Formats: sequence, C-alpha cells, structure tokens
Amino acid sequence: MQRAALSRPLTSTDGLDTQLDPKIRLIYLAPGQTIIEPETVKNCSETVGDGDDGSSVLAKISPTMVVKFGSTVNPIEAKTMLFLAENTTIPVPKIHSVYIHGPVATTLGVELPYDVYIFMEFIAGETLEKQWSQYDIETKSQIATELKGYMEQLHSIPGQGYIGSVDRGPVTDILLEWTWPTRGRLGSLSDRYMSILLTLYRSF
Repeated sequence: MQRAALSRPLTSTDGLDTQLDPKIRLIYLAPGQTIIEPETVKNCSETVGDGDDGSSVLAKISPTMVVKFGSTVNPIEAKTMLFLAENTTIPVPKIHSVYIHGPVATTLGVELPYDVYIFMEFIAGETLEKQWSQYDIETKSQIATELKGYMEQLHSIPGQGYIGSVDRGPVTDILLEWTWPTRGRLGSLSDRYMSILLTLYRSF
C-alpha cells in the first residue's frame, strides 16, 4: 500500500496554493486532494454532530466527505487512522486532509486556541451502540468475532520501543489528560503505571 507522506507546514515553496489562509498549517494532504479552507467549510457544511462540550463539530460538506473540527480535536486521531489503514485491515474512514487553523480572533478581540480540521470519508449508517439491541444472538456473535479479530491485529503490531501515540507522540490515556508533566512518551509499562499512580495521588 502506497504511503502518503505527512506534509510540512505551508510555505511558498511547497507547490501548494500560496493564496491560502496564512493561519493554516498543513499536516497531511492525500494525493489528488485539495485543501478546503475554514470559511468554505462554514458556508457549505451541514452539521451532523458535535462534542459534548461544544468545542468540536462534525459537519458533512459533500455526499462523500465530513470534517471534524474544533479546539479539542487532536491531529493524533487522524495519524492513528492513517496508521491503521497502512498496517492493518481494520476498516477506518479514509483521511483526505488535516490542518491546524488559528489563532482565531473573536469579536471581542480575544484570540482563541487553534482549531484542528480533519477531513475524512463519510460512511453512512448507525453506530453499533444504537443497533446492538436490534440484533439476534447469531449476529451479535459474528460481530464479536469480527471485533476480536481487530483487537488481535492491534496487539500484533510490533512495539517501537516506547509507550505513547502514533508517530512517537505523547500518551493519551484519559487519566493523564490534564497532567502535563506526565503526558510525554513513556519508555516502559512501569513508567506508565507510575505516571497513573502520581496522577491519582495528586488528585486527592
């Protein structure tokens, strides 16, 4: 499978449209795709979901594409999906492009944090959570077997000598989410367990 390289931040020598919003920092652009700027997203999108705290939005911008964007969206999500597509047979939406945009000025003159935009393939359907109760035992068993196979593929991926996210990124364990001193890459399981214990200790 051919791998599309992650892009450098936009510069005038990248061969891309230099008229793009200068606040855009391109992270990834799949071959044959073009960059859809934030203003275009706002004008042509149909909101199909949002985060619990309103800090992220999922919008449909064409019959085959959605974009997830907001201040809490993390590029690691897109990098993980790209990694799975390249190294497993686990079905994930195709990633078209990823970029960071900001800071965004408000009407009060205050600059908000950067927003991350992830453009991906739209796949119609209902979530397993909503459909599970409608399935019979045989169907549930088939689904469980399929999911077991996906987990086995994940567990079979060779280690890279660290514990963290894709591309040697930080640990994204929810217990460590707001403890910046312990969010870096960890060298071993013992480091991870110690970080979790320290997090729990500091929470009391």
